Amino acid sequence: MLTQAGYESTNSGSPNPKTRSEGEVMFRVNVDKPTKKCTIHKEECRWVLRKETSYKGIGEIKRDGGWFGFASIGEAEDCQKEWEAKGYIVQRCGRCFT
Repeated sequence: MLTQAGYESTNSGSPNPKTRSEGEVMFRVNVDKPTKKCTIHKEECRWVLRKETSYKGIGEIKRDGGWFGFASIGEAEDCQKEWEAKGYIVQRCGRCFT
């Protein structure tokens, strides 16, 4: 299973999405496997997933994708570039980046 670098692990070994070694999370990247889209959101956006589901991870990729947190827009865009190279459409949220 893929996990995001920069997350500290909890005692259970799973990533803790609220703790990053580089700083506070300001942006979230949603990787959506069914639609092959990768979208940057601001942390306060209403569309940001706050709780992991069976199919969508936080800090890791599951069956339908995952959410990853970043301290800067540059880090979030770097993440998007990796997914764009895999054929994903990259975009910014039309709601929180207006």
